[in-house]
Amino acid sequence: FGTGEGMFCGPTRVCVCADGRIAVADLGNYRVQVFDREGVLLRSFGSHGDGPGQFSSVFECSVGAGGEILAVDSERGDVQVFSRE
Repeated sequence: FGTGEGMFCGPTRVCVCADGRIAVADLGNYRVQVFDREGVLLRSFGSHGDGPGQFSSVFECSVGAGGEILAVDSERGDVQVFSRE
């Protein structure tokens, strides 16, 4: 539990990409973190705010057909799409 890389403060959803990457929506840290199959952090994105790449309440994540990660902000009522890289 915490705010550092690879730590969580209210994980709400987990989604698994076709290539085995695991994305976790982290409500309390306003971000999505992406891990490999072994649990090694590959990347994270998001911060608190209302601009592109920011979240007020990232609650859900999903994977698009091309491997992109979709993140739902339940407070703002929008979906942001992040490239698979």
